[in-house]
Amino acid sequence: MLTRPHLTPKERARRRALLRETAGFADLDQTVLDAALDRIASVRLFAGEWLFRGGEPGDRMYLVMSGRVEVIREGADSVLAVVGPGETIGELAVLTQADRSASVRALRDAELLEIGADLLGELLAQHPAFGASLARVLARRLHDAARQVTRRRPRLGVLAVMVLGDPAIADEVLAHIVACLEPEGRVDVLTGEEIQSAGLDPDAAAAAYAGLVDRHEHDAAVTVLHVDARAASPFWARFALRQADRVVLLVDSRSDTRDLELLPEFAERAVAFYDRPPGVASWLRLVAPASHHFIDPGADLQRTVARMMRRLAGRSLGVVLSGGGARGLAHIGVLEALEQAGLTIDRVAGTSVGALVAGLYATGITPWEIRDVCLREVRAPFDDFTVPMVALSRGRRMERMLQRIYGDALIEELSIDFFCVSADLVSAQAVVHRSGSLAAAVAASASIPGVAPPRVHEGRLLVDGGVLNNLPTDIMAARAEGPIIASDVMNDDEVAHSGRPHRPSRTIAQRLVRRLPAVDARLPTIVETLSRASLLGSVHAAHAQRELADLVILPDVAGFPFMDFGAIDPLITAGREAARHALATAPDLD
Repeated sequence: MLTRPHLTPKERARRRALLRETAGFADLDQTVLDAALDRIASVRLFAGEWLFRGGEPGDRMYLVMSGRVEVIREGADSVLAVVGPGETIGELAVLTQADRSASVRALRDAELLEIGADLLGELLAQHPAFGASLARVLARRLHDAARQVTRRRPRLGVLAVMVLGDPAIADEVLAHIVACLEPEGRVDVLTGEEIQSAGLDPDAAAAAYAGLVDRHEHDAAVTVLHVDARAASPFWARFALRQADRVVLLVDSRSDTRDLELLPEFAERAVAFYDRPPGVASWLRLVAPASHHFIDPGADLQRTVARMMRRLAGRSLGVVLSGGGARGLAHIGVLEALEQAGLTIDRVAGTSVGALVAGLYATGITPWEIRDVCLREVRAPFDDFTVPMVALSRGRRMERMLQRIYGDALIEELSIDFFCVSADLVSAQAVVHRSGSLAAAVAASASIPGVAPPRVHEGRLLVDGGVLNNLPTDIMAARAEGPIIASDVMNDDEVAHSGRPHRPSRTIAQRLVRRLPAVDARLPTIVETLSRASLLGSVHAAHAQRELADLVILPDVAGFPFMDFGAIDPLITAGREAARHALATAPDLD
């Protein structure tokens, strides 16, 4: 909303004081400054509204009076800068008479002063000191932009907690949230009661609340906005939910989806389910959160709130496990070593056998319990051979194995955040599994083309994710929730023969008719050949994927056959040793 009203003495003094502290304008004398004020309009934006978009004409600059705006490179999913009170924006396009090179959107409710190209041109022509100061600001900004482009998610300056259920439960959870944030610095909690909004019109109430949040955000490391969906002032509820970098919806058994009407469409939201209420899947469909979390009552309350806050603050540890046949059992040793080093793993992901191990870890069991499950269940998952019309095996043996391992577990209800990757033969795209049956998702991720039949799901033909993405660190990194450790059992020589003679093997035809001689012992079996072939498309891409990890662990497993699931203990040892060696020289992952 653009306004140029007659200024009251108080408002004129406010704007003059702001300009006096702004580069360029601080060099103007009182008469010039007052004359300029008469030609400057103001713009009010609600959080989420666009000031301008990339490609639009650059015919005016802006000075932020209150609130914050973010400069966005649309399409690249990156934030170039966050601009607050006393800072200018948009002047480069005016000076170069070019279109906007980026977009600007209100991060908080914001008020800005708008300075047109005509006024800016006159000030530059008549007051050289103004131009020199402006040039220094632009030079510093360009220098900073060249050094770093931040991801879209890192800062948690304002967090809104929207209570959708029992206020008593919310108070207890909120106390733990604040305790988790205090290491960041001062934490302020606002409830809206700090402002007496009764009798104020919406604009006046919004301005009062904006000033309140501005002051606290300036002084505190994190400002928490407490919103009781049923008891808070409607003005406060809508304002607070607009301002937040993230909104946490606290859901329990008493929560009602009708309260979601208060949520603005653009808000980045997370859902915290207290004591696993019914209808988790329905809530996730309605809210479409960026993340969801489970908060357990009693003795586990502090631990589970801490896990949620690490993820929201971008300090959670994620682990990505590669595919690689039986060699992927080395990941169990990696997980064991990470736990022994005192690291808390908050997120796991994987492809193929990496998905198998990550899925087990996400259910909440220990690495040694994973070892026992794999020793008992994972022996020869592809040995139910058949006439190869679709694949060498029927795939039923693997299905039954995964059903015994995971039962009816759903990905969205796992204790630890999990995803796995498969490849769609129809669209030639990677498919990320974040919900639905855990057993079905892992089966798709581990269905080696030609060895196991494709999995049919929603019009897709899904096969082993290693075909397209054998080490999906890029997918985990996209959420910017913290450091990542990647464990990759496909080392640099995996396309070539490992050098270890293979046991003599027979083809499927030999097994059926038993007439042909054994094949050359130096050659891999047909299952190993197909397994290796399925990884050719992504094994070299793994180098780029490793670059996205903060720590890469490379277990020495080249001497192990691709399908020797019986070598579980030596493989675990290899993973454990590799992880310990990597951790000894690792950067700080906290």
